[in-house]
Amino acid sequence: MALSRSQVEQARHEIELALKQVSASLKAKGCDMNFSLGRILFNSEGLRGKLTGTMKNAVAPGVAAVTPEAAALKNASWMLGQNVDLTKSYQGSLGIGKFKFVGYKRQAKKYPFIVQTTYGKRFKITTFSAKQYVANGVVA
Repeated sequence: MALSRSQVEQARHEIELALKQVSASLKAKGCDMNFSLGRILFNSEGLRGKLTGTMKNAVAPGVAAVTPEAAALKNASWMLGQNVDLTKSYQGSLGIGKFKFVGYKRQAKKYPFIVQTTYGKRFKITTFSAKQYVANGVVA
């Protein structure tokens, strides 16, 4: 007997209800975790899907939360010189106006730095360009 779409939808509903109960139970024990059930694929033999659990307020009280982008930029600041504050805005010269560094991707060989203009547009720039901006940039 093959699974029908209505059976899979019913199973998803039951799984989501069970996950809410697990989440409430964990919250009562001091672990505030949310679960989400991704797409469910099924065939005649069974079903499969993706379950994701994320912590709410994973940072200890009194400690500032560090975004992944901020952590990456902190690690990347050594490339641009000691004590470089990448959270400040810089005046660019390539027609993008004022911008600030918002990301760094270590795996990206050509364009590892990500900058964002005051209007929210993001650009990828090379390490050489980032060094030039920091060396010649006017901090706004």
